[in-house]
Amino acid sequence: MKKTLIVRYGEVALKGLNKPYFENKLIQHIQKNLSDLGQFDIKRSNGLIFIDMTDHHVQDVIDRVIKVFGIASVSPAYELEADMEEICKAAVMHVEERLEEEPFATFKVESRRGNKSFPLKSPEINQKVGGYILSKVNTLKVDVHKPDLLVYVD
Repeated sequence: MKKTLIVRYGEVALKGLNKPYFENKLIQHIQKNLSDLGQFDIKRSNGLIFIDMTDHHVQDVIDRVIKVFGIASVSPAYELEADMEEICKAAVMHVEERLEEEPFATFKVESRRGNKSFPLKSPEINQKVGGYILSKVNTLKVDVHKPDLLVYVD
């Protein structure tokens, strides 16, 4: 399981044939903002930028990346195998980390199945991951309308 950040950007994606040029410029600006924190492995794929968080404090990096012009959002994530047991464990770990940062009472799991050969459909993934979180963190409740925390599985 590898910690990573998912960086989403706005209008840069609308630049047509110049898109790779603008994405690379955006990555250069991110690297410049992070330069005094050390070396980062930064990749782009499918309209997203991924930053490997090995050996770095997540919140420090998020605080710097979000200030780069053109960045729409930054989300902490875990890269792992398409295995329900690993997904459930990573979800609980994420929830527990977030609870340490700031207490909250409700959550919701949303999933998108990018790999259509995965045996479970999105609603089943939501139920399994949500049920696993509830079984491990018994202070939380599910709220599908206005959750305090959204746990996203892709």
